[in-house]
Amino acid sequence: MTYNEIITKENPYGIKTPTSVDEFRENLQKYYVTIPRNYDRKKYPNRQEVPFEFVDLYVQEGEIPLMDIESFDDIINYPHRRRFESESPHIFPMITEIKPLDDYMGETDQCFSSVGYFKDESHFKLWDKVEDYLEKGNPLWFTLDNLHLREFYVMTLGRFTGFEEQNNEK
Repeated sequence: MTYNEIITKENPYGIKTPTSVDEFRENLQKYYVTIPRNYDRKKYPNRQEVPFEFVDLYVQEGEIPLMDIESFDDIINYPHRRRFESESPHIFPMITEIKPLDDYMGETDQCFSSVGYFKDESHFKLWDKVEDYLEKGNPLWFTLDNLHLREFYVMTLGRFTGFEEQNNEK
């Protein structure tokens, strides 16, 4: 499936693939674990509505202010986050596997990819709230270069992933 096929088909959970940097940041805040900081809790009781300038993306290697992120490259190259030059950064997509990925791959005769897995809501749960995800979900770190998450990354973060030229056909 090509990038254009991913973003032009209807996404599960009403996910809107971003077309601007602000929409990209909005989706980072909505679908990935972020940490609000120094904000008025009375004015913004829902942490998903905290303005970008008060939110950091929670990256295993260190938090990154959303205002400093315009693409995956900004996460990869963020100055303080690199422990080892060859490592891809780790982020927390707010998803929990329902259908085992191995089962899906077997059913669809895929060995090294999982194209189509994230097009079906019955395969995974997408959490609305960070607190619920951390308490009831199965929080796992995933690298930005994780082959099985690319479809989800492109669906939620669009061309800002750098995967737009990727062709993941079976």
